[in-house]
Amino acid sequence: MSSSLDRETARRGLIALGGALALMAILIWAFFYYGRAAVVHTGRVISLTWYPIHRDLAYTGNTQHGVNGGTEPYNELIVLADVSVTNTSKQPQTLLDMQANVLLPGNKAINSLAAGTQDIPRIFEAYPGLDSMRSQPLLRNTVIQPGQTVQGQLIFNYPLTEREWNARKGLDLTIQFVQQTSDLHIDLKGSATKGGSE
Repeated sequence: MSSSLDRETARRGLIALGGALALMAILIWAFFYYGRAAVVHTGRVISLTWYPIHRDLAYTGNTQHGVNGGTEPYNELIVLADVSVTNTSKQPQTLLDMQANVLLPGNKAINSLAAGTQDIPRIFEAYPGLDSMRSQPLLRNTVIQPGQTVQGQLIFNYPLTEREWNARKGLDLTIQFVQQTSDLHIDLKGSATKGGSE
């Protein structure tokens, strides 16, 4: 009699253990299926153009104090990125900020914020050679409705020479949104077209 009672207790214990394992498997599946973050935006690069600027800036010296005049090189690189961003969520998304990092050898990165609304006309005024590359800007505070895709140009500048730019390991764009804690990351290290130069 005690042997049949031990078997019944063992059988019930195995059934309870099996049920607990099945329930745990269902909970783990539900966590990974429903718990992952939904993709709320996507983006891509339409075109990428870089524009090198090199000038020799003259400065005057003061011979009374033993300082001679001369020139100092000035290098800057303007990067024009035409991008599109799609809102795949069910809520409107508002662009907060856009920035791009140039990744250089030695794990060095140089960050640039996209030019703002007031700066964009000034850039094209200062560098008229860029005018042929000008397109509709993608601006901060742009509201993207659910399912909508917006397209526009972002302008970045870096204190780099053409040689340093050509040695880059990558270029990564980050777009931040007012409503989301997740940022949109776009890898820009594909081919870039060289524009004119100053």
